Amino acid sequence: MKRIGVNCGSSFGHSTRYLESALDLAELLVVRAYGLTNLSPLKVLDRGYAIVRKPSGEVVKDPVEAPAGTDLRIRQAQGELTAKVTDSKQ
Repeated sequence: MKRIGVNCGSSFGHSTRYLESALDLAELLVVRAYGLTNLSPLKVLDRGYAIVRKPSGEVVKDPVEAPAGTDLRIRQAQGELTAKVTDSKQ
C-alpha cells in the first residue's frame, strides 16, 4: 500500500500522485462494498425472493424435497409464513 504524504517541497508531484491513488482505492472499496451489500441475504429478500425451509431448518432446493403434506416455513423480508404443500411438481 502506498503511503500518503502532503508537503509543499519539490516532491509535491509525488504527494499528489499518492493522494490520487488513495482516492482511487477508496472509490474502489466503496463500489465493492455496495456490491456486497446488494448480495446480502436480507437485500435479496427485500427484492421479493424468499427462503423456503422445512420445520427442521433444512432449505428446500427442489420440489422433490417437499412432497404433498410437507409443512414449510417461508422467510420473506418482513416476516415468515407457514404453509403446507398440497401439490409438488418438477
